[in-house]
Amino acid sequence: MMLIGVQAAAQETVIDASQLPVNSKNFVTKYFSDVTVSKAVKDKGMVKTEYEVRLSDGSKLEFDGDGNWKEVESKTKSLSGMAFIPQAIRDYAAKNFPTYQIRKIEKSSRKFEVKLTNGLELEFDLNGKFLRIDD
Repeated sequence: MMLIGVQAAAQETVIDASQLPVNSKNFVTKYFSDVTVSKAVKDKGMVKTEYEVRLSDGSKLEFDGDGNWKEVESKTKSLSGMAFIPQAIRDYAAKNFPTYQIRKIEKSSRKFEVKLTNGLELEFDLNGKFLRIDD
């Protein structure tokens, strides 16, 4: 008997920014109003749908199927003062690494991971409590 592999590849589709979920559009408008969306992709998998947005300044944003942010990365702009990052994380980074900026944040179901301009990666729990430096 021969087994045939099932292809469960995600289906990526380039979409117009207007087709993003409302939450995603609101997020981009609120926090990145000074740049334009250069590419939006709908990634429809077997189980869930996700969205990726590339901005004209090189920033990359990832959203879940409901349009809630999962990951934000900016090559040019500091994310340190942005209100979508929990206050406890912003305070910790400002106090302990005052000369470095947050350039990337990733939110999972268990934790936040933050990358600073000096390359350090910090981990926090979902309440913004510092856990460790990730090497």
